[in-house]
Amino acid sequence: MPPAVITYLDQTHLRDVANTSQEFECFPADCHLLTSKNSSEYAKLLSSRKQPLTEIIYSEENYVKRLAFVHTTYINVPNLLSSTGPTHNPDSSEFAEMHLPSSPPPAAPEALLSRWRVLWGNWITLTEWHSAFLQKLKVSLDNDPDEIPDLFISSRTRLRSMYTKYCENHRKAALLATQHRDFFEELRIYFSDRDGILSHLMQPIQRIMRYQLPMVEVVKLTERANLSSLPIWRRALELMREIPRDAQLILEVSHF
Repeated sequence: MPPAVITYLDQTHLRDVANTSQEFECFPADCHLLTSKNSSEYAKLLSSRKQPLTEIIYSEENYVKRLAFVHTTYINVPNLLSSTGPTHNPDSSEFAEMHLPSSPPPAAPEALLSRWRVLWGNWITLTEWHSAFLQKLKVSLDNDPDEIPDLFISSRTRLRSMYTKYCENHRKAALLATQHRDFFEELRIYFSDRDGILSHLMQPIQRIMRYQLPMVEVVKLTERANLSSLPIWRRALELMREIPRDAQLILEVSHF
């Protein structure tokens, strides 16, 4: 395997993120459960709890925007090559203002085009699923934030399936991207993109590793506030620790 791929994967970083459960445990002895929901401390806990809850939705929104950007630009290159006239990126965030050049993108090597689907794996599936999941998260945040953990629990089979498939394909995708690094650098410049192809390919892996981070804080504050939703938040957190551990194992097996 090319050294560039090994360096990029940064297995140490993935291991550190996947093992955050050892760093952020909330032990009952350290959590001062409240007995009065009218206390000012209780109000402060609920207020503090909004930050990690919002972070779950905010980070998901940014992830969906990046998935959609790659879908509309990089993945769409074969269509852009055959189209005429200018086009533009998804109407969201920073991408809404960025119009693509009216000229076609650099021509992809035939050897790469024949493996275009291998390069992107199930990226389109991830884009569509997370776009719908984001809307559910937003509704839950507005109506009842304690519905959020159930969204993750009810989606556990789908999440595990999608990210298992993506991680299994990642080695082949990274190798293809490395073999055609010059072309993808031209494409990055054409799209005025800050990030390189390997960075994009790593995004789904980084995302599935990081769901647990704000959840850890939610569980801590939910326990301190003595809310009845604590058990379901704990189940959701454990799930979002298990899936990253499985993903990390797949990556370690497939890359060595």
